[in-house]
Amino acid sequence: MAIFGAAGDLTQRKLIPALYNLKESKLLPENFAVIGVARAEMNDEEFRRRLSDEIREFATDFDNTTMA
Repeated sequence: MAIFGAAGDLTQRKLIPALYNLKESKLLPENFAVIGVARAEMNDEEFRRRLSDEIREFATDFDNTTMA
């Protein structure tokens, strides 16, 4: 899946938490991948950290044991 505007508010509040919830419900394929494209400059590690923070804040069924 490609997300254009990956640093934006829609991605932060809706798309990433929804994808997390689908994964936790085992509704995504095993080899599912997300590619984020944004105008904001950030490296891979910063993007992953932001996604992790957003999942913790906005996902409905967040389980702290699944995030490494």
